Amino acid sequence: MDPIKRGRKTVKVLRASNIAEQGRLYLGSDYSLTIPPSTTTTPTGHLVLFRLVPRIPGLPTFTGRWDDTQNAIDVDMDGLGFDKRAFNAGRKGFKGHRTTLVSESPRVFKVGIHIPNRAIFESNITLNKHIGVSIFASMSFSDSAEIASSPSRTTDRK
Repeated sequence: MDPIKRGRKTVKVLRASNIAEQGRLYLGSDYSLTIPPSTTTTPTGHLVLFRLVPRIPGLPTFTGRWDDTQNAIDVDMDGLGFDKRAFNAGRKGFKGHRTTLVSESPRVFKVGIHIPNRAIFESNITLNKHIGVSIFASMSFSDSAEIASSPSRTTDRK
């Protein structure tokens, strides 16, 4: 998102903390998972929550990020030779771009990532998101004054 456009948003996620895995079901042996304990939103609104990095060259990398519009975790796939559109749409054996909200309090999302003929990762991710509110105020003052004068009268007294 454009930093200027993001700056105009009234409510925005500033950072995430206590990011953790909860109840891992599966992590492919070809991948390593990195979860920072906390992370800060970039000026463009990008908030990375976790990364799945392949141990074998040629496999895609996956990045879990906060989607402020959807109020959810989205997963992006990066790697040459892989159909990103199919992954985002959940077609052709790809799955995992969208996550499922399991619990609102605490905030828990189910993440399940698959590529054709291969499961990559299945687990729940929990986090605390920190929200900022921008308040814009404007004030204007105006004042006016009117001065009236009357001609002075002089009387001659003799």
